[in-house]
Amino acid sequence: MANLFKIKILAKERNIFIRALANAVGITEQGLQLLIRENSTKIDTLEKIASVLNVPISVFFDENNTINQKSDSKNAVDIYSNASNSSSITSYIEKISHLEQLLTEKEKQIILLNKICEIQYK
Repeated sequence: MANLFKIKILAKERNIFIRALANAVGITEQGLQLLIRENSTKIDTLEKIASVLNVPISVFFDENNTINQKSDSKNAVDIYSNASNSSSITSYIEKISHLEQLLTEKEKQIILLNKICEIQYK
């Protein structure tokens, strides 16, 4: 789960005013305050915030991550550090497999419906 309140902590540590951070990201100060308060934003906005604060985006998701951590490289380990637990990885793999099966079934239904429509409208 995201913890966007860390934005305020990181900005304060770096002596960056919220208004300046918002301007650098391309949103209003009120918009930034709102996304922090609601703890919700688009991933591209969060990426911009992380870039301005010079932290990996994972710092907003990983409760065990230190806030002072700085990184110029954003690799899969940084971004998906919450997935380090093998049982959660297994759970995600099972969910993905189930979703792939559902997608395959839906694709078959769409093909069948298209064939039925072609027959009816000939």
